[in-house]
Amino acid sequence: MTDVRELLLTPASTWSSLSVQVTCTSMAAVAELGLVSNLLHKGGNIVTAYPSAEFKHILGLLLFTCIASLLYIIGHSFMSMGLNIFATFALAVFWGTSAGVIFHVSPFESYTCDKPRSIFNSNWESYAENCAVIVAMQGLAWALCKSTFR
Repeated sequence: MTDVRELLLTPASTWSSLSVQVTCTSMAAVAELGLVSNLLHKGGNIVTAYPSAEFKHILGLLLFTCIASLLYIIGHSFMSMGLNIFATFALAVFWGTSAGVIFHVSPFESYTCDKPRSIFNSNWESYAENCAVIVAMQGLAWALCKSTFR
């Protein structure tokens, strides 16, 4: 356990940068949680309501990772250093995997969101209105993967 005197003698710049990083990470995780839960709410629990089963399952992985990240942010100061290192690495792998699968599965890019629906595969035509949401989810997942190693 860290002595209270050591914490009080820690430079304020260390506390403020750590506080900013935790705040930014938690805000990004909450934003990702909102985007993912909105798409899951629209699609429901039926696989055929999604463009592919892989996309539905990656939304589930993103939902789990958002919740796990928020729980980690709440309790990381009470965990041992070894468990912190493991949890940080595991969450980074989950964020990176989620972002990579969305990149691989979805036909949407930032420059294709204003294109007509007809240019997309027939499975993805109904999701063309969610192009910006899916691109934002991918970007936030990449950012959260990177921020865990900061």
